[in-house]
Amino acid sequence: MDEVLRQLEHYLTTEAYQIVVAQVNTFGRDKKGYRWSKELKNIALTIRTSSNKCYLKIRKIFRLPCVKTLQGLLDSIKVTEGFHQSILEGLALKAAESTNPADLEVSMSFDEMSLTPQLEYDVKADKIVGLDSKKAGKLPVVNSVGVFMIRGLKCNFKQPIGFFYSSGPMEAERLVTLVREAILKVNNTGYKCKAFIMDQGPNKRKAKRLLNGNQSVLSHSDGPPPYMIYEPPHLIKNTRNNFKANGFVNSEGDKISWTTIERLHQLNQEQEINFCPKLKDTHINMEAFKEMSVKRAAQV
Repeated sequence: MDEVLRQLEHYLTTEAYQIVVAQVNTFGRDKKGYRWSKELKNIALTIRTSSNKCYLKIRKIFRLPCVKTLQGLLDSIKVTEGFHQSILEGLALKAAESTNPADLEVSMSFDEMSLTPQLEYDVKADKIVGLDSKKAGKLPVVNSVGVFMIRGLKCNFKQPIGFFYSSGPMEAERLVTLVREAILKVNNTGYKCKAFIMDQGPNKRKAKRLLNGNQSVLSHSDGPPPYMIYEPPHLIKNTRNNFKANGFVNSEGDKISWTTIERLHQLNQEQEINFCPKLKDTHINMEAFKEMSVKRAAQV
């Protein structure tokens, strides 16, 4: 059997070979006696990350690690606040293998998400998690997390590189420091950050003014500093909101107001033939969360 496996290794991909070896090693054994290699666990975790439903289907055909085993593998990975050195080292290896300079051009984005304020006790680290240690005096509970992510401009990939907690929106001064650090770290891996993207929150607008007003904060990066731009989805929604509030003036000086869209929708409902099938009530009478839909804003 060992000789057969050695021969198969020349005809199968690495992933397929690992799955075949696992079928041979677990044949005739009790389920509690299954032992999985680290390589096979990583393959199984990759499949499950793509589609849990697909992974459960494949487990009915092949003997693969159960979901609880994969969850234990994830729990063993220590993920802490900050920029992750292991990810940056992986990016450096990937950049060294690239032969096309255009594949190394990336954009970087920063976005914040709300968290449910709560405190947890980390048994392994023997510390309380959930306090904003960056604030002086009484430590507030964190309720927001900001994530840095890079994405290829000409090569299709995206990769988070770090995250940071805060109580409320992150201060502009701290954000400027982290932006500079993030760009320098990515540039040091061999990738080149050509643009930095964020939304139009008050703290982001102030940070953008500070960055544009003092390009020296990025003076240590190779080449020109990256362009600081706002997220296109937010720009689309803001354009719709301005149209609704103030209207537009065309090249001939005529004002086009939001009532034009409302009259079009009303006439559309009175006709037998729907000339604007995508124009719905939700585009006119927007609720709080539906107003955040980029798709509806673009359709208007």
